[in-house]
Amino acid sequence: MVAAVTLMIIYHKRVDPPPQGWTDLCREDLAGEVVIPPYNTPAPALYVHCMGSLFGEKGKTAAARAHAKLFPQDINQYVDAGVYKAGMVFPALARTFRLGMARAVWLREGAVVIPLLAFLKHGAGKEAVRALHALFRKKFKPLSRKAGCSAGTRVDLKGPRPGFRGSGCHG
Repeated sequence: MVAAVTLMIIYHKRVDPPPQGWTDLCREDLAGEVVIPPYNTPAPALYVHCMGSLFGEKGKTAAARAHAKLFPQDINQYVDAGVYKAGMVFPALARTFRLGMARAVWLREGAVVIPLLAFLKHGAGKEAVRALHALFRKKFKPLSRKAGCSAGTRVDLKGPRPGFRGSGCHG
């Protein structure tokens, strides 16, 4: 695993009351006004899973009404402009808003976390291998965390013992 990327909620400042938890995204005034990253990313599936797991049918219904069509940098702009009332973005894109009309909130239950994995096919080019090695260097991880892009991985954890057959992520 290269990193664990978090997605959090931003909202237009005219939303009253502002969302404080994921359950607030089930409210009638917000459910159809939430924009999330597009279906060719893992975000919609995680959003549907989390909302359904946390809030049952109410959560599934709210998740189904979300607009899965914009990338996070566009979500920032559209929520700031008031086109959508709320959106799901990376923390780095929840810091500033061009029009000053949106706010970020760290919801009571926390953020949605997406594990960022990296795979290279056998015989991958030298540039691809070098790029992947750069992502694992100690110098890159603090930069990524400071920018709010990722939580990084734990380099002090050891992998599974020989013969281990369980599943899970190992940093």
